[in-house]
Amino acid sequence: MNVGRKVAEFVGRIPGLKGLATSVQLALRRQRARQRKGLGHPTIPASWVPRGTRPHVILVGHEATRSGAPMILLRLAKHLSSTAGVGCRVVLLADGPLREDFAAVAPTIVVPAVVDVFAALADVLRHSAPPCVVVCNTIATARVAEQCRLQGVPVVAWIHETSTVIDEFFGGRKTVQRMARASRQIVCPSQLVATSLTEAYGIPPTRILVVPYGIDAPPAAMDRAEERRSVRKDLGLSPEACVVLACGRAEQRKGVDLFVQLAAKVVDRKTAAGHDVHFVWVGRWDDQAKPWARHDVRQLGLSECLHFVGEKKHPARYFAAADVFVMPSREESCGMVALEAAAVGCPVVSFDGAVGAAEMLSDEEAVFVPYLDVDAMAAAVRERLDRGRRPVGAIPVFDRYPWSRCLDEVTEAVRSAVETPATGRAEERFAAPRGGEVWKQADGRAVLVIAYGPPPIPGVGKVEGTGLRSWGLAAALAHAVPGSDVTLAIPAWYDLPSMPAEFAGVRIARWGHDTLAELIAEHDMIVASYCLGDDSVRIADAVLEHQVLVWDAYVPIHIEVCARRSANRHGEAEAFERDRRIWETCLKRGDYFLCATEAQRLYYMGVLAAIGRINPVTYDDDPFLIVPYGIHEAEAVPAKRPCSDLIATPGAWKILWFGGVYPWFDIGCLLEAVRTLAEKHAVGLVIVGAKNPFVQHPDFEKCHERMMKMIEDPAIRPLVHLVDWVPFHERGDWYLDADLICFANQPGMENLLAWRTRVVDYLWTRTPLATNGGDPLSEEMIAAGAAVRVDATDPAALAATLAATLGDATKLAAMRKAADAIREKYLWSNAVRPLADVLRGSRVG
Repeated sequence: MNVGRKVAEFVGRIPGLKGLATSVQLALRRQRARQRKGLGHPTIPASWVPRGTRPHVILVGHEATRSGAPMILLRLAKHLSSTAGVGCRVVLLADGPLREDFAAVAPTIVVPAVVDVFAALADVLRHSAPPCVVVCNTIATARVAEQCRLQGVPVVAWIHETSTVIDEFFGGRKTVQRMARASRQIVCPSQLVATSLTEAYGIPPTRILVVPYGIDAPPAAMDRAEERRSVRKDLGLSPEACVVLACGRAEQRKGVDLFVQLAAKVVDRKTAAGHDVHFVWVGRWDDQAKPWARHDVRQLGLSECLHFVGEKKHPARYFAAADVFVMPSREESCGMVALEAAAVGCPVVSFDGAVGAAEMLSDEEAVFVPYLDVDAMAAAVRERLDRGRRPVGAIPVFDRYPWSRCLDEVTEAVRSAVETPATGRAEERFAAPRGGEVWKQADGRAVLVIAYGPPPIPGVGKVEGTGLRSWGLAAALAHAVPGSDVTLAIPAWYDLPSMPAEFAGVRIARWGHDTLAELIAEHDMIVASYCLGDDSVRIADAVLEHQVLVWDAYVPIHIEVCARRSANRHGEAEAFERDRRIWETCLKRGDYFLCATEAQRLYYMGVLAAIGRINPVTYDDDPFLIVPYGIHEAEAVPAKRPCSDLIATPGAWKILWFGGVYPWFDIGCLLEAVRTLAEKHAVGLVIVGAKNPFVQHPDFEKCHERMMKMIEDPAIRPLVHLVDWVPFHERGDWYLDADLICFANQPGMENLLAWRTRVVDYLWTRTPLATNGGDPLSEEMIAAGAAVRVDATDPAALAATLAATLGDATKLAAMRKAADAIREKYLWSNAVRPLADVLRGSRVG
């Protein structure tokens, strides 16, 4: 309870001031409402949202600079805005000088490039009155495409980049897969780009539409002779000098280093007509390329004949003035500047296989030499210089490839995306089984359990809860369903060189971001956690319609995260909002949900109803499977007495705390109670694995630090024995050697819903347990007499209960017997039965 509420309650008890108290409470509620609203999802301006009944095309651009892709998108915006029966809106992920041009054509917004905003945008488009289709321009907008797909909004991808650029700057395969999964049509400017996407990322050619860019006709008023004269004057050249031109960002990809080498091979001799040759580059410098290019120019003595003139507002003047245009690029998806040069009759020289524009230019307009053969390029340049410029051909490139043709074809692709429904896996469950039909079953018995931690098998050192859970599910399924093929996939980033390829009937595989989709494709049923962030999204993305997706939901993550009681609650709340969208997006797409208890089933029933996964169509579907964290079948066989080795005093009580000290547990009262116990009886407290080796979150670290500070007390320190995490297969020695295991929960919603994996493991050895309870399994054990309830808020009361229990051998024996009576139903072989029924095809929904 916060201070404001306490003040309001105090004031309310004063006669005559109840009205003031009510006002205070209302003010506090309004403040909390404003805070909640501030932490809600980003909103899209209402004035921008599409209205009416006309279909709308939403153009998404990665930036608003005056560069290739944004300029092309602006052309499409103008074209669509003049197309009858179609509305247009523009979304820019970064501001720039072109924003005003977009705004003059169509309603335009600039949004931050964060997934929350993309999700909000997709949500708005999904619920807008007119049908919408999104054109994602460049691979840099793949995240927007992904969010649109999750909301069922159709997407057309306009990809201008080749695989080399995508791999270097945009995340490679995973980004392309994200865009491809979202898109009903992929448009590319050249066959070079299409082939690159197919060969590098496996995009089927049938999904790609090649639409070459257009090219504008030169201005009718352009006087090429005058431009030739004025450009040479600007450069300080003689009117007869020959100019070899290149244009674009002066960087390695565009071959600025090769341009310098080319100049060195050409300028050492005059043309056949006896004219000097000068090389000119129009475009801004790349900071990394500039120093060495300048260095090479000086070393080769080219300073007088090689000119870097920077960006020009009207580069067309230079195309008109040049004698030869060279494009020394290593790779260009198209190469618009080559087309612009050809449009004014300037011959083009480039490398074969490097430039998409080659597909659009005739032999008369361009010559292509072997890739990176600078000598061959030099020879071709000299030949073109000696031949001189020739008139534009009978059908110039701007007549063969007008912009109107390009934009009409892209518009038709967009129109088709609206009319053609998406194929593949349904993104959300909105279909119920037909009458009397068995609810969705796996087509086969190949099961993939995707783990986020290492399993407890030979060759593995430290393990944690999620890895243990995944292994338990995999091993139990393999045993419960004869003929099944169960694979446990563990993250590739764990260094486990001695990991076997198979263990206990379960195949062991490694998964990484690049291999996950291929691994999933080989199986019929996929079992994974929905709360692994982007990795859960990757899993959901890769699962196809015929496959069964089972989300392991035994961690009520919405509540667990809140229960950390973080010192940075505002920051935690912002992260919560971001992560919540991912959790709920994934939950919408599950076929089944594994819950640990009936309480969790009711909780998730509410979650799924709130997010629309339970709806009027799916109401009769029962997607919940109660599959708790189970107990391994093999009995613990003691090999040593580790607690006794640490607590050597004969007859001393051995109390064990086994497991991490996390925000939802409280060890403080136990430390003080042990100090009290020691005043009357020899006692020792063994704490094993208090600090999680896999989690360095500040809230977890804070709990460990608080415990260590308490242990510094001189009266407590001799009684406490700190032990690091122990090998999984040795944990039974610690349980069996302890007289009593004790742990305390933090009270709250998290405790009511949690399935304590440590408590299940304690039940494995039937070791007596002392706990304040609240969690479902502890409450069951207390009710059965297998555990004793303690007061974890009062050290004296806790000490008294511990003393009464530890001093009564008959009671301890009865507790072990009671544990034995309830442990069988939690053996993995029994716990996994509902999931095994799905795999067998015997579960009726």
